[in-house]
Amino acid sequence: MKKILMVDDHPVMRKFMSDHLGKKGYEVSLAADGLAALEILDTFTPDIVFIDLVMPNIGGDKLCRIIRSRPSLNHVFVVVFSAVALEGKDSFESRPADAYIAKAPLGKLAGYVDAVISAVEEERTDEIRGRIFGSEDVLERTISRELLASKKHYEMILSRMSEGLLELTDRLRVVFANPAAMDIIGLEEEMLLSADFCELIAEDRRPAISEKLKEAKRTRREVVFDSEIRFNRNLVSMKFIPATSGEDFRMLVMLKDITRQKKLERQLRQAEKMEAIGNLAGGIAHDLNNILSPVFGYTEMAMQSLPAGAPAAKNLQNVITAANRARELVHRILQFSRRSEEDIRPVKIQFVIKETLKLLHASIPATIEIRETIDPYCDAVMADAFQIQQIVMNLCTNAFHAMADDGGVLDVLLYQVDRGPFDPPSLRGNREADYVVLEVADTGCGIDSGVIDKIYDPYFTTKQMGKGTGLGLSVVHGIVEKCNGQITVDSKAGEGTIFRVYFPAVRTDAVSACENPDIAVMPRGSESIMIVDDDDVIARMYQEVLNGLGYRVSVFDNGRDACDAVMRAPEFDLIITDMTMPGKTGAELAAEVLAVHPSMPVILSTGFNERISEKKAGQIGVKKFLLKPVSIMELTRAIREVLDGCDLPEEGSDGKEPN
Repeated sequence: MKKILMVDDHPVMRKFMSDHLGKKGYEVSLAADGLAALEILDTFTPDIVFIDLVMPNIGGDKLCRIIRSRPSLNHVFVVVFSAVALEGKDSFESRPADAYIAKAPLGKLAGYVDAVISAVEEERTDEIRGRIFGSEDVLERTISRELLASKKHYEMILSRMSEGLLELTDRLRVVFANPAAMDIIGLEEEMLLSADFCELIAEDRRPAISEKLKEAKRTRREVVFDSEIRFNRNLVSMKFIPATSGEDFRMLVMLKDITRQKKLERQLRQAEKMEAIGNLAGGIAHDLNNILSPVFGYTEMAMQSLPAGAPAAKNLQNVITAANRARELVHRILQFSRRSEEDIRPVKIQFVIKETLKLLHASIPATIEIRETIDPYCDAVMADAFQIQQIVMNLCTNAFHAMADDGGVLDVLLYQVDRGPFDPPSLRGNREADYVVLEVADTGCGIDSGVIDKIYDPYFTTKQMGKGTGLGLSVVHGIVEKCNGQITVDSKAGEGTIFRVYFPAVRTDAVSACENPDIAVMPRGSESIMIVDDDDVIARMYQEVLNGLGYRVSVFDNGRDACDAVMRAPEFDLIITDMTMPGKTGAELAAEVLAVHPSMPVILSTGFNERISEKKAGQIGVKKFLLKPVSIMELTRAIREVLDGCDLPEEGSDGKEPN
């Protein structure tokens, strides 16, 4: 005795099939729609299923696909009932039905049903597979064809939506899902249809979702679920929209993938934190510059007062050297805070690398051995010293993370190679080479070959959630390109990684920022100078030094009083003003004075200020722009350059014209 399932939303058809097949002794189960059929199929396995094509909830075409997706139902012979069989024949080919019956008068319909059952019982299914029974009795139906076209039109619109859309029954069973919803949830349509919606939600979030659904159903109003839900690694926001058609209740669920939005929000919060840190760093840099100015000044004054060859001179020179290192550190802080422009110049990067590795030693665990092989004779490269530090920090940090679990060896090398392919030949230490190469090698986990081409992509990271932004190597790559360099990587999973950065070499005898020439003789003068600075220690130091060099100096601690003094009696030959002061800034002072006395020379100095730059100062009419801390030698040379209207020869030069 064959088991038969009849699925049709029309009660007359269900009763007819039940009576007709029941009289013949078949075991018949009836379902009013696709959802009810799936519930029956959980406990009832038929031999033949007759399915109406157009039904509420889950339609006949989707029910066919779901049946075919279940291994336990592979043997079932599926027959589609449809009044639009002829008009829909082209679309039937995509439905995995075995045969089709065009709905006809019940007398003829019974004959077609009997013919199908007979073929299945006698194992003659090959004879009827793909056949449409009753096609000769069906006239062309324009209305039904229009209905099919309309259905396809709306399905096309829903399939193009970027937001996911689910349709739920009164019992919260899924009866429709557009492609976006399937992608977001991570389930195929066959698995998603008929599923209990709440069971798709993580167990700890179900109570909250259930309350929102009840609220939407009770109020018949749209309800937004503010908290994010995770589906298949996607963060999703939800909106519940109740819909009714007569007494039939439906709930529409809009799903929006907010994974990228949340990621961008986290990045924005991180950027805001970095901006706050940058503002703090800028403020600290300003104070440090003011502190360093008297350190330079009084130390240089002490050196000037010592007789030649005095034992204390070496100690004082060490103070100057330490102060210069502190000045370089402040410069890096300002660059970190993004309040200073790039300083591209010839840099002996071996000094930068050594200083950076000193900082890294404190944060890298003892299980990782750091080995340095730095060629001290490498030529300079055109770069920003702070950006070189960024490259070293990022590459070494990545290497440290790759060895964090088991430890290992971190090798940092600097050498030169000749021009040619970007492969290091055996020319280390050759000063005639054309590329300075920074090499960072680790013995860590390596990079999988499947992702190595993506490592420079912004936001790509192989690290665990929360342990990487995916920006480190992207930043490194950008800096290297700006330096007209190249970066290569060699890596095998489980065997470590080697990054090589190739910088074009620049042959120059320029003195490194880490080296300091001896203090030379300070130029003297007799002009009248106004000093304007709210830091009393700096102002008095400048006054003492310049008085000692023959200048006549007047000191003011604010821009307003200084401006009034110039307007009353413009006997000053030069104004030296700080930028940030109470009452009136140095830029405002310079602008007001130059508006009345355009020939007045002005030197503007600042420790940190994002509102002024050398270019802006020049536009005001300022003759010289100095960044604190300013050494006494720098100040006295700047004074002579401005007052004499020419550049002085470099320190150590005899000042003579070349032959």
